[in-house]
Amino acid sequence: MARDPLAAVSTIATPQTCTIPGRMVNASKVNPSTNLWEIASWRDLGGGTDLSLPFTWTSERQLSVDGIVAFCTDEATEIFTANGWRTFDKLNAGDEVYTLDHETGVARWEPVRAVNVLPPMRRPMMRMEGRGHSSLTTLDHRWPVRHRGNSSWGRRWKTSETLNAVDYIQRAAPNADAPQHPKFADAFVELMAWIWTEGHIKESVAIKIAQSHVVHPDHCTRIDLALRNYIGPEFDGDMRSIRGSGRPAWRRSTRECGTSYWHMNQAASAPFFDWMTRPEKVVSTDFLRLLTPAQLTLYIETSFDGDGFNRRNRLAQTSRARAEAFQAALILGGHPTTLTEINNDHNRQWEVGKLRSAQFAPVQHATNIDARPFKMEIVEYDGVVWCPTTPSGTWLARRSGTVYWTGNTDNETWAGPAHPTQALKAYRRKINAQARVVVAAMTAAGYSIGDPDDDGVLNVAGLDASLPLVVNGFIRP
Repeated sequence: MARDPLAAVSTIATPQTCTIPGRMVNASKVNPSTNLWEIASWRDLGGGTDLSLPFTWTSERQLSVDGIVAFCTDEATEIFTANGWRTFDKLNAGDEVYTLDHETGVARWEPVRAVNVLPPMRRPMMRMEGRGHSSLTTLDHRWPVRHRGNSSWGRRWKTSETLNAVDYIQRAAPNADAPQHPKFADAFVELMAWIWTEGHIKESVAIKIAQSHVVHPDHCTRIDLALRNYIGPEFDGDMRSIRGSGRPAWRRSTRECGTSYWHMNQAASAPFFDWMTRPEKVVSTDFLRLLTPAQLTLYIETSFDGDGFNRRNRLAQTSRARAEAFQAALILGGHPTTLTEINNDHNRQWEVGKLRSAQFAPVQHATNIDARPFKMEIVEYDGVVWCPTTPSGTWLARRSGTVYWTGNTDNETWAGPAHPTQALKAYRRKINAQARVVVAAMTAAGYSIGDPDDDGVLNVAGLDASLPLVVNGFIRP
């Protein structure tokens, strides 16, 4: 029988706050029944990981309602935010994160409502590990999966412990928030890709692009065309003669070794520095979010042309920051991707992979016997576990460089297979688009069954004789 969400809310204790002076508690030295916020000296317990920020510790008891337990991941799992990948200790309520609308299968940006962190304690966890996927989650962690039926595909929620052979974890999704009208010229977008892959920033003020006209004459033609479309014809003369004039200009030079160089003066280079760091050439997520789907495709394909290999499915960089910026472009472009550290005799590199399949069936892979083993096993884990709360109940996670969509913690208001806000959306879509909801709680809390940003939802804290009039005025405007 389905649980009453309001009843669930009434049984939840308010999380209590504790500032950790530099170290987390060593779980092996604490009685599991101890309220961790009552411990006087964290340092005296020893061990743990250095932290610099205070956290709101939430106990297992507080994240449990009638058997619904915490849906959490280990501390090595990162979340994709508007400012790149973040670990739990760098994430705050209000930060924009990438989420999945599990009903429609599209991705969008949403604010984090809460960051739920559970202290170190020995607990069973599901470890899924192999090529293309790495996760360590509590057994009741929720996954938004696609499942294959006899004749069609569907969507449902499963837990780590109940995944079966027809459940597919999602690794990519189209971006519903992508702009449809371009802010930048296509030539600017293409040049940005050539610059970050093949460019050099001279004295942090001017850009030079290099390319072999022997090996890649087609690339050289494209760079010529992009510069003409964005800046204008090639400057005929010495560009030093217009230094300080503010006039954008470029020139091409060639070397006997077979390399061509495109020199952009300071005025021509300046607009690109608004969207990338210098001299590291790390392209900002803000720039990528402003690209239309077609421009993201242009940017990704040009980047692979610049530095890609292995049938345009791999791209390697000595800078992790540059590699992660390109991985962000793949994510926003709706492509499954991985990030792998490669250490060889020459240098250390970070390889970004563009995968072929946007979904992955862990149980199927765990039962296959091939050259690429995949393991699913329950292990004992005694570290920190954590999870965010988001409006969609989902978030984009990364662990050991593998990227996938997963579920979030919202036990305060989630009592059943779907969050009430998701159930309301489905009801409006199928039955009554104008449906309104009133949520009346006994006390004020930092969460709500109803979406506070939904104009068709009224959240009330406390009851008195005037409430029926308020409700009547809301449902009959």
